[in-house]
Amino acid sequence: NISLNHSKRVAYVALNLARAFNLSAQELSDLCSYSLVHSIALCKTKSKNEKYCILSDEYCSKLPFLTKKKNILKYQCEKYDGSGIFNIKGEDIPLMSQLIFFASFMDSKFDFSKDSIENREEIKKFVKQNENKLFSSDIVEVFMFLSSQTNFWLELQNESEMMYFIFSAIQDL
Repeated sequence: NISLNHSKRVAYVALNLARAFNLSAQELSDLCSYSLVHSIALCKTKSKNEKYCILSDEYCSKLPFLTKKKNILKYQCEKYDGSGIFNIKGEDIPLMSQLIFFASFMDSKFDFSKDSIENREEIKKFVKQNENKLFSSDIVEVFMFLSSQTNFWLELQNESEMMYFIFSAIQDL
């Protein structure tokens, strides 16, 4: 039930957020890769549950990531308040997992292809209402800044622009 280009939008949003957290070029590259394959286990589980998270992480452990982060996809469904699948809370959730959760959750809940001010305001309102519940206040703050910029939304609605941003964000390798 997810629209076309979901993983690209997840990578786009996660990378946009990550730049504010000063991740290294290698970490940005890995975040992009994790974002693009985050739903790899849906072919086996059909829903996002504990098995989905464990399998996603297991499948990705075989890929050649540049940094040796652990449990990124295992904890991709964790909510900041600890109400996720594994009940991991706050800063115990790896930052990359938080960024993927935010991007994937938001793209699944809202239609980013809608080009209307009302849609954007509804998205921003939801994000703000879920500060320190679903998302950390740091991620909310960065998103509120990004979402105030027109180019963020324009790129998000255009596959070519999204891909250009993604490639430029990881070009430093």
